[in-house]
Amino acid sequence: LAMYQAKARNGDQFYFYTEVLNRHSRQRFRQEMDLRQALKNNEFFLLFQPQFDIHKKKLLAVEALIRWRHPRKGVILPLAFIPAAEDSGLIINLGEWVLREACKQIVSWHSEGLPYIRTAVNIATQQLKQSNFAELVQSLLEEYKVPPQYLELEITENVIITHPDVLHMLNQLKKIGVKIVLDDFGTGNSSLNYLKKAHIDGLKIDKDFISNISQSRSDEVIIEAIITMGKSLGFKVLA
Repeated sequence: LAMYQAKARNGDQFYFYTEVLNRHSRQRFRQEMDLRQALKNNEFFLLFQPQFDIHKKKLLAVEALIRWRHPRKGVILPLAFIPAAEDSGLIINLGEWVLREACKQIVSWHSEGLPYIRTAVNIATQQLKQSNFAELVQSLLEEYKVPPQYLELEITENVIITHPDVLHMLNQLKKIGVKIVLDDFGTGNSSLNYLKKAHIDGLKIDKDFISNISQSRSDEVIIEAIITMGKSLGFKVLA
């Protein structure tokens, strides 16, 4: 356990074992077992956060947000279980479940007489690294008869900076016709070169900039710059 802690801190250092490491390891193991059971028992559900066009005053899209209805702990937010899902590899199964449920919901709304509603889904790095991920997305779209332009895949900005190998997968997804959006834009090590290579459709400005907009002139300047740059590159900009 101490060795893995040292490696997690980029190596070339030492780390002492403590009982806290053991407790953390046991907690993570229990959570992983709970996650496996939750997938089997269908304990997850989606909420949909609206995205509005502030000029036309109309609904643009929605973002699918996962929640865990735990039988003992009640509703659990993603920050409390997504890291465990990523560490254990269960994020692959969980991510596929979210994509499938999002496609089901798009079709369900349309069958009730609503227009097709573009739905955004957060995608993890491990999913993008699967060699068959584009095929999976295409098969789900075909299975539920969802026009590809109504599915939007959100990835965090740092993914394409730290894992440039996923650019090939993003380009495969673009060929299918789905939308690609960079989430949390402005918080990572932004690279305009990667923005150009990724052929993305939109940027989401991180909420930390927005929350300080009335107090911080520097945040206003950053937001103005992101909006100007985004529009110049032909991206839609969401805050």
